[in-house]
Amino acid sequence: MSIKKSETKNKISFNIRVEKKLKDAFVAACKENDDDASKVIRRMMRNYVQKNNPSWG
Repeated sequence: MSIKKSETKNKISFNIRVEKKLKDAFVAACKENDDDASKVIRRMMRNYVQKNNPSWG
């Protein structure tokens, strides 16, 4: 699978620091729900922004 340049044009990496125990529990919960951790984090970020900034995208 190749990624087209246009698909990644507006995307960046976002690194955060969390406790290992929290990260491990989060990844395990995502796997139990057959979900991808990155997708879950992006969804949570979108929901938070929409809730706190209704004029956003």
